[in-house]
Amino acid sequence: MSTPVIIYGSAGFQFQEQTSQRLRLGTKMVFPDGRRWVYVEMGATIGVAGQLYQSEAVTTTWNNENATVAADRLATSVTVDVDANTPAKDIFRDGFLVDETNGHTYSIESNSKADPTVLQLNDRLETDIATGDTLSMFKSPFKDVIVKVAAAPTAPVVGVSTQIIAANSYGWLQTYGLCTVLAEGSLLVGDVAVASDGSAGGAVAPAGLDTDMIVGNVLEVGANGEQATIFLTLD
Repeated sequence: MSTPVIIYGSAGFQFQEQTSQRLRLGTKMVFPDGRRWVYVEMGATIGVAGQLYQSEAVTTTWNNENATVAADRLATSVTVDVDANTPAKDIFRDGFLVDETNGHTYSIESNSKADPTVLQLNDRLETDIATGDTLSMFKSPFKDVIVKVAAAPTAPVVGVSTQIIAANSYGWLQTYGLCTVLAEGSLLVGDVAVASDGSAGGAVAPAGLDTDMIVGNVLEVGANGEQATIFLTLD
């Protein structure tokens, strides 16, 4: 999909939503006031405004697999075993192929619904891939995003929802700048805010309570279970 990777938006753009994909997942949007967003696909549950969102957990059966057909340097197609877990067609679009044998990462354009699956790449291979080389496939971290789990992290935090995005639809998560988000624990002005491991999914907490990913700094006191204003620094 040949589209811009950074677009420049204005008031209201962050609330746009589509039922079909219009941009490459991971596309950045920048506002004149410095705030930033990332283009995502919501998972199977309707989104909730003012909460942290994370990537879907990695499907481990698509990791550490083997090339079933040799591919020459500069090729744009790779065939990979999927351990009987046949992927949906194009589930890896905007995702990544990691060549663990040779130490390269490639962007995926499309994939077949088959075992083994045939990947079409946006990149040309930097080195030959031999039959049996170890390869891992990853969906885009911005595909099928979910509310940050109320437990130890299962995937990276990717942004804060500033609107209600319908299930399986496309829209924007904020990644940088002033933002409101659910609080867990007693947040104080100036605190470093991290993704909470506590009982409230999608929340931020003071850094003293968790050792998770830093998401920003507190600008306004937020009581437990209420919205706090923070300066996001995910991007």
